[in-house]
Amino acid sequence: TTFTSSTGRNPSTCSSPLFVSRQRCLVSLASSKQQDKQQQQPPPPSVDFEIQSSVLKQLYPSLLGYVEKYGHPNIPLGTPEGNQCRMLRRLHIQKKLTTEEVEWLTSLSFNFNSLEDVYFEVDFDTMLETLLEYEAEFQTNYQIPKKYEPNPELGAWVTGIRRLYNNPSKYEDKKLHQDHVQKLNNVGFAWQSTRKCGSPFMTQYRDLKARCTEGGESIHSIMEQEPKISKWIQAQQDVYQKGNLSETRTVYLSQLLENENWMTATYE
Repeated sequence: TTFTSSTGRNPSTCSSPLFVSRQRCLVSLASSKQQDKQQQQPPPPSVDFEIQSSVLKQLYPSLLGYVEKYGHPNIPLGTPEGNQCRMLRRLHIQKKLTTEEVEWLTSLSFNFNSLEDVYFEVDFDTMLETLLEYEAEFQTNYQIPKKYEPNPELGAWVTGIRRLYNNPSKYEDKKLHQDHVQKLNNVGFAWQSTRKCGSPFMTQYRDLKARCTEGGESIHSIMEQEPKISKWIQAQQDVYQKGNLSETRTVYLSQLLENENWMTATYE
């Protein structure tokens, strides 16, 4: 049975002002949502070099979109993109990203792993086996270079676990598993490195530290008498502000300058 109104029209097709208004409202909301969705899409990806890494090639549109929305590219773990960020950090440690790729990621303020983080990113037993193979071949009492070219990840891993072990108060939130410590002790692992970093930073840092601790000089007096040292400190501030100064070097300078806020202090 079909019911009709007094006008003879089917009520189900009646376009009352209220009904038309509601339809227009729904259409407007749908259009607005579609526009918002389009605005949230990452901008067209653009770089001025050829990306070699297959991971970065797939991820970088999402990185740009995340930067546009949140101001940085460090997508949290727990998502496919976050896991790809984690893979990029490991590729960086393994020296499998090109210089251009690293510089581009750095320009976005992408957070790379510190050496201490490598321990938590890799499989311990696999790395231990690799370390034992290295020691069997070279017999250096586990004095592997931090920048070991044949296997950069191994050198970084060894350096990182030494830092975690020897500085427990500094890395309270980053603890070595005790069973891992025991396994390393069982193979006679040397917890102290006899190697010295020969980078310009460490050379200058060691010289200043020796003058202060052994020579009895004041770091502030040294800066007053030697403008080049003040300029060196200022250069490190610039590196820090760009996000390129490692956590370890940041702490070294905090101790040397006796100021945890040295990054924003004025040194002339």
